Amino acid sequence: MSRPARFVAALSLALATVIISGGCVGKGEPLDPPAQAIQSLLELRAERSTDASAYAEFFAEPDVAVELARATAEETAGVDPMPDWDAPYVSAESSSAADVVIVWRDLDDWPDWPVATVFQMRLVDGRWVAIDAEAVEGTATPPPPR
Repeated sequence: MSRPARFVAALSLALATVIISGGCVGKGEPLDPPAQAIQSLLELRAERSTDASAYAEFFAEPDVAVELARATAEETAGVDPMPDWDAPYVSAESSSAADVVIVWRDLDDWPDWPVATVFQMRLVDGRWVAIDAEAVEGTATPPPPR
């Protein structure tokens, strides 16, 4: 599978069915900018936006935003598509790159869901954009916060 196809597949798994439910993200300290970008993307996705231009600011490749909007339009409304998640956090960061981790909660009802998703982010023209995403599967441990 090509790199763009893997990226879209990982995003589809992580985002194509994202919803916000009460208590998904804890209140507390502000998020680091790359983690805030993922949080904003998840919130937009939770609204089930089908506007590709709304997603475009979060991705390095415009085709990913178009695919995400298309996948959203094909979803079944009223179905709980995924588990809750903890607040996103940065596990590694340099001046222009960061790994942002989403740890999924309550996986007993989601046996095929990864324990976490790690988004590789880059700083492009002053904004943090996702360039890839990888699932943390099975009994693997998500990367710790930096």
